[in-house]
Amino acid sequence: MPIAGATQNRVTQNGRLPATFNWRNVSPSDHFVQFYERDETLVESVCDFVMAGLHAGECCILIASQIHQREIDRALAANGFNPEAARRQQNYVCLDAAETLSQFMVEGLPDRKRFRDSVGSVIGQSGARGRRIRAFGEMVALLWSEGNHAGAIQLEQLWNELAETHSFGLFCAYSMNSFDSEAHAESFSRICEHHNHVIPGESYGALSCQEDRLREITILQQKAKVLDHEIARRIEIERLLSGREKELSESYDDALVVKNRLASIVDFSDDAIIGKTLDGIITSWNGGAERIFGWTAEEAIGKPKTIVFPPDLYHEEDAILAKLRRGERIDHFESVRLTKDGRKIDVSLTLSPIKDGQGNIVGASTIARDITESKRHQRELATLNARLKRSITETHHRVKNNLQLMGALIDMQQQSGRGSVPMSDLLRLGQNIQALAVIHDILTQEAKEDGDTECLSIKGVIERLLPMLDGTLGKRRLMVDLDEISMPGKLATALALTANELVSNAIKHGDGDITLTLNSCDGEVTLSVCDCGPGFPEGFDPEISANTGLELIESIARYDLHAETVYENRKEGGARVAVKLKYES
Repeated sequence: MPIAGATQNRVTQNGRLPATFNWRNVSPSDHFVQFYERDETLVESVCDFVMAGLHAGECCILIASQIHQREIDRALAANGFNPEAARRQQNYVCLDAAETLSQFMVEGLPDRKRFRDSVGSVIGQSGARGRRIRAFGEMVALLWSEGNHAGAIQLEQLWNELAETHSFGLFCAYSMNSFDSEAHAESFSRICEHHNHVIPGESYGALSCQEDRLREITILQQKAKVLDHEIARRIEIERLLSGREKELSESYDDALVVKNRLASIVDFSDDAIIGKTLDGIITSWNGGAERIFGWTAEEAIGKPKTIVFPPDLYHEEDAILAKLRRGERIDHFESVRLTKDGRKIDVSLTLSPIKDGQGNIVGASTIARDITESKRHQRELATLNARLKRSITETHHRVKNNLQLMGALIDMQQQSGRGSVPMSDLLRLGQNIQALAVIHDILTQEAKEDGDTECLSIKGVIERLLPMLDGTLGKRRLMVDLDEISMPGKLATALALTANELVSNAIKHGDGDITLTLNSCDGEVTLSVCDCGPGFPEGFDPEISANTGLELIESIARYDLHAETVYENRKEGGARVAVKLKYES
């Protein structure tokens, strides 16, 4: 595992030259890792890595956190590259590390097949045109930072397996701050073994000559010896401890474990856990706060808490701090906060005063939970409930109206002056009731699918009635020409029932084929039915000559549709009845 030398001339912000790989000479078999101490160093290294690849006409794949992607894009732009143009040309492919990781993790460990299906397919597609590929991956670092060390090492193995079937150079990176425990020594060594190049932290790269580097290595060797000796001494002390001393030691270790566990719980909590002074200055900022609000701990600590407040809610902080100074706790307070990129999110806040050993209030803690999705679902549910309530009310109203209409049909039959009701009239009444049933079925279906039945398609309603009408035609034909017109449910019901009655009249009193048309022109809707029969007798008056069917048509036209009815004989023979109403959809 050779250590790569510094080959670039650009100086980092702290005046040091980082120990970097020779980015121009990355071969398809290279799998190297950089351990960095500052984010700025990582951004500079990845920027140089990508620029060298783009200069050479290679395809560069970046699998990084969104924060690092933005910083790398800015660095590329500052060096004369256009990241967006490179992405459009498919020379620069950027994937979110956390989202990509979620595609192949199964029960806390990376799945080989899913890894090949997701990441392997991206590598394969990018190299399909014979281009060389170089990739930067931050997924292993993400797993390590979450404490999933076994998953990180297994993912390094999967990368090496993928390199056996695909040709690409791979650049991995870990923060050196993630390896600050004796327990990390073995895992650290295994990570190094999975790479054929290892780049140390930038403090080593700042050494300008070979003598200084040898001296640094010698000092590190001496520190390692001291550490080995200290570990051996502690083991011996633990072996010699007995009785109360051993109990005290174990209690101390248990307390330390509990403390570390609590710190880990706080840091990896899904909720934002934030500490602040009584003046509103941020003193602590966990991983959940970074995930929810977008600011890193380095960016947030020392800033006023109002960095996450919309300007119109600055007054909230004064009221909150006043309550905390009085020792009051605030539970599940819902409000709105700002993220780093300017988005407004809904949050639920629990705030508690922090006291010192003497009981004095010295600060406050805030637990913030992102409830944006929950609030959105609540609003959608409220809207849906309101629409459903309107639909139910409207349906009840229509059922009442149509029951009244059925009653009117029966009254007409009773008032016809005949001792008994002819079978044909009973069949007509049954047909009208069936038509109403079809219309109600449509209304119900619309409510189920839409949550609303304010408007219906007249064409759709009449087409649903056609099979019932066809059954009464015998050898005659019914020809239909319908425009697509939408109307409120009450008008649609009345017009469809009118069409049913007109066709039934034409079947009963006319001859030959029947034509049913519906059209709209200049704000007027016309429903007409024509037949080839004898037509109307001379001097025909619908009010005098009306049978039950015509009475129903006249009643619906006058009182429900506010429409005009026209009865006429056609020049080519037969009768035509038209119902005309003013309506603009």
